Amino acid sequence: IEAFKVRFQNKVSNSVIKLIVGTMSIFFIFGIGLFFFVDKDMFKTRIFYLQKVEGRLFNAYFRPVGAYSGGEGNFWISESPVYFPFIEKEKYYKHAILWDFRNSKWDGQPIDQDEVVKRYIVEEVIEKEK
Repeated sequence: IEAFKVRFQNKVSNSVIKLIVGTMSIFFIFGIGLFFFVDKDMFKTRIFYLQKVEGRLFNAYFRPVGAYSGGEGNFWISESPVYFPFIEKEKYYKHAILWDFRNSKWDGQPIDQDEVVKRYIVEEVIEKEK
């Protein structure tokens, strides 16, 4: 900050520096406060690989929940436009799903969770839109 003060002696530049430093301080304090108030289970959210079904892009998310929820976790599917994949629109949500997407085996048999997700996309999103 002192280097900037020496470099820019006029009042306009000093006010710009103060504005930048003040803004950075506010975002820093907000970031630290957000760490203490954010739901820690939010970091347990898992994303499946980007699924391309019938030329459309989908993401599937699973968040495990506690024992008293009536299911294994929350599950939702969102769709992204092909040309703007960073924008998502939620298409399906189930609060207490009875399937655990964290498991790799069911009754000793390996499970391809990607195929399970694709089946959910086809049955719960694409078929219901028709």
